[in-house]
Amino acid sequence: MNLPAAGVLGVLASLLVGAGLLAPQAEAQSADVTLRAGWNNVVYAGERLPVEEALGAAAEAVDAVWHWEAASQGWESWFRAAPSLATLEELEPGEAYWLRADREVTWAQPARAEAEALLAVETASGAVRIVRVELADTAGERARGLMFRESLGADAGMLFLFAADTRGGFWMENTLVPLSIAFIDRDGVIIDIQDMEPLTRELHSPGAAYRWALEVNQGWFVDNGVEVGDRVRLTGA
Repeated sequence: MNLPAAGVLGVLASLLVGAGLLAPQAEAQSADVTLRAGWNNVVYAGERLPVEEALGAAAEAVDAVWHWEAASQGWESWFRAAPSLATLEELEPGEAYWLRADREVTWAQPARAEAEALLAVETASGAVRIVRVELADTAGERARGLMFRESLGADAGMLFLFAADTRGGFWMENTLVPLSIAFIDRDGVIIDIQDMEPLTRELHSPGAAYRWALEVNQGWFVDNGVEVGDRVRLTGA
């Protein structure tokens, strides 16, 4: 699946806070971390240090660090471009963080990077369905989407993240796998679900503003009892 160029927006780190969806979970493990370009879910296992000092040489490539504070149910953040405005001052061992890197870089400290994220879909009946998602949060990643892939895991998908509400459409040009798409508003509520056929250029849009879009194998929503009005939350890896 890809997006027409007119529907592609750049992603800002603030989109992760706007809906309060991201809460990383993982376990620490001693090893240097290879941070990939984009978002990385990492558990810090070094000493308690100021953010930039804890990042070391990797600080040159890390644009932002986010931490979910469970006690206050809010986000703390640090930005390379404005460290003086940081609400996140130190990294603590055993805590999970979301780091945004502008290029691949090795973080020479004991921690483990998580390449996957888990999307929890909470149905009206109270059931929770889990999808292992890839995050498409850059123009290039969203434009390519799931194009050219021959298969998609049974409970796998791709979550498209936008910096602001959008009404852009999705199509299936160069996409080989039949897909279903859920359009999700800024509060994490599914506002529309549509099926999409392979190798077509029909535009799919909910006819209303949305902030997120989730693509899965066609029929996944029906098979798992997921309907319009259900909620999603991105919990980490």
